Amino acid sequence: MSAATGRLSGASAIVVGAGTPADGLSNGAACALLFAREGAQVLCVDRSEEAAAETVQRIKAEGGAASAFVADAQDTAQLQAMVQTALARHGAVDVLHYNVGIEEFGELIDVTDESWDRVHAINLRGAMAAARAVMPHMMARRNGSIIFLSSVASRKWSPMQF
Repeated sequence: MSAATGRLSGASAIVVGAGTPADGLSNGAACALLFAREGAQVLCVDRSEEAAAETVQRIKAEGGAASAFVADAQDTAQLQAMVQTALARHGAVDVLHYNVGIEEFGELIDVTDESWDRVHAINLRGAMAAARAVMPHMMARRNGSIIFLSSVASRKWSPMQF
């Protein structure tokens, strides 16, 4: 794979939510592909082993460097293991890209405490836990970027009406 500009040549990136769904290319998978095209080694993280492997296959088909890691964004221990795996495989983490988010569909009065807690566990606590896991390494190196993505869904309760 010839890097588009080589801006990330030699860098290591973790993309959480990098799996490729059966029906197309997710935002996370597209970002993982772009990081690889720019020269980064990418750890493609997803809760689905098959989806993460599909993104890795796409990257490798273009000549890029990638590997898969299975983690649930609700599980702090798995997110810590994700960072340790990236460090073991790549020696450093230059970019953490958190591209995971869910929403509850339906009317507000129908939302249960359990479903509300699940949304926050993935969208907020998972993002914080991933950043907290990588920060000591980035602080020690005095280098790194953390990217959190959101959706237009964050602006309006479901069912979304535009």
